[in-house]
Formats: sequence, structure tokens, C-alpha cells
Amino acid sequence: EQLDETKDIKLELYHNQFYYAKVLQSLTINGIPYMNFVDSMDGLTHIDVICQNTGLATGEVLTSLTMLQIRGLVRERGAKYFEII
Repeated sequence: EQLDETKDIKLELYHNQFYYAKVLQSLTINGIPYMNFVDSMDGLTHIDVICQNTGLATGEVLTSLTMLQIRGLVRERGAKYFEII
């Protein structure tokens, strides 16, 4: 019975993974797709690199990153370096 329960838990986690992937793909911050930020960041990333990779102005990126921080999706590590949680 414990084996069946483990299978059920793994199946539920598998389905949740796809659900959250779809949610994140549809998420926008100030009209900018969240995935643009994910694609523009590689580990700990400076704001200038994010701006360069997204093609957005610093103010737009900072506003969007603040919203992502409030949602618990991004964390600032100091000196304008950010990372995805």
C-alpha cells in the first residue's frame, strides 16, 4: 500500500510541474512575460545584463523585478544583482 501511495505522490508532483510551468509561461509583469526575465537571467545576474538581454529600459526592469520579488519569484542579492528563486 505504501508503494501505491508513493506512486500517487509522484504522479501528483508530475502533474503539478506542468501546471506551474503553464502558469509561469502565461504570467506577465507590467505586460512583460515572466519568461523573458527567466531567459535573461543565468544565476546571479546584474540589472544591466537583464536590461541588455531583454531590451528593456532600467526603470521597466526594476519595476518588474520588484513585482517579481513581491510574488516571491526573484530575490535581490545586493548591488543590483538578482536571481530567480
